Amino acid sequence: MLTIKNYLNQSYDYLLIALILILPFSKGLPNVILGLLALVFILDYKKKYFQEYFQSPLPYLAVLILYVSGQALINGTFMLDLNIYKKYFYLILLPILFFKINNIQRFKILSLIAINASIIGCLFRIFKFYSKFKFFPFADGWTTNFVLLQERPYMGVFCVIGIILAFEQLHKKNKGKYFYLFSILFSLAFILFITVRMAMITVLVLFIIYLFGYLKSNTIRKRLILAGFILFLGTVFMLNKNISKRFFINSTLEKTIENIKQSEPRVIIFGCSGKIVQQDDFSFLFGFDSYTKISERLVACYDDSIEDYSRKSWFLESKFNSHCQFIDFYLIGGIIGLLLFVTFIIKTFLYSYKDFFAMAVFAAFVMFLIVENVFYRQFGCYIFSIFVSLYIINVSRIDGKS
Repeated sequence: MLTIKNYLNQSYDYLLIALILILPFSKGLPNVILGLLALVFILDYKKKYFQEYFQSPLPYLAVLILYVSGQALINGTFMLDLNIYKKYFYLILLPILFFKINNIQRFKILSLIAINASIIGCLFRIFKFYSKFKFFPFADGWTTNFVLLQERPYMGVFCVIGIILAFEQLHKKNKGKYFYLFSILFSLAFILFITVRMAMITVLVLFIIYLFGYLKSNTIRKRLILAGFILFLGTVFMLNKNISKRFFINSTLEKTIENIKQSEPRVIIFGCSGKIVQQDDFSFLFGFDSYTKISERLVACYDDSIEDYSRKSWFLESKFNSHCQFIDFYLIGGIIGLLLFVTFIIKTFLYSYKDFFAMAVFAAFVMFLIVENVFYRQFGCYIFSIFVSLYIINVSRIDGKS
């Protein structure tokens, strides 16, 4: 007969599975499940969960979040920027809750199913759009984000995680190899279809890292594999004109660079981020006193820097954030905030580099963090916390057994 504690212990993994299955499709329900997970965690608490947590690199992230939140409380701006700080809460709570997981392998498989299901959901919405308007929306960022379940960059990194999960199962020669092979091709094809630039670059970088850093094979064979992969990518670029447009590729290198300057918003955004840190009220040690002030300064810089009227209107209406999590923590936390974040990054790489799949998941997110403020989005906080924690726990338990 099941005791209450046994029942709670068994139900916990099912709640985690429900969380990942619902996450791509809903904003509200994941928070309800998160509350239930926290309740079960408290009712069936064991000291070892926190012991494992504090032995991992994850507390470094918690220290960073507590630092920037504490600064906001001292400056009296916490409530002003509550919409951002409440998302940071996931980065502390979710990793702790995941140390209670029992069956990591089952969660990985169900995560892969959730990713495949989210792609199917996106395809349904895309072809519904196509049937009505007779064109695919991928040339325009706003329309693309409208038809996808999540914004294009976030769907891209979600698919990259799916590729890593499926490749791990193939590598371990687990049952269901055709499903895993299909999942890899399905995610890769979807990334190319919706032209997620950072996801394409990430897949290429991880492929090269695996080929020359982890694959046990002779150098000639590795070079041939790399040449074949590059040839495949080149063919895709030639056949899909939208990909070439998304990468701003032109007839010459000079024209390509000029095209990037004119078309890529981050050129202006990163430039303005560099300008506002030179203002008098920016503290090198502690940063600005609020996210609201950062937003106001960036918008003012866009107004001063952009000459083209329609482009200026777009920037002023969109109020683009810094689009880089590293820059963001420097702006809000100064050099202290940036160093805390970099410390977490380095510690996690050192913790996970021996396991390619743990390293690959974290590397994928780090590359994503370079071009997006991932922690501004609830979905971004969820998938980062879930999969980084999952693979850190996986490494921890493998090391514990050995």
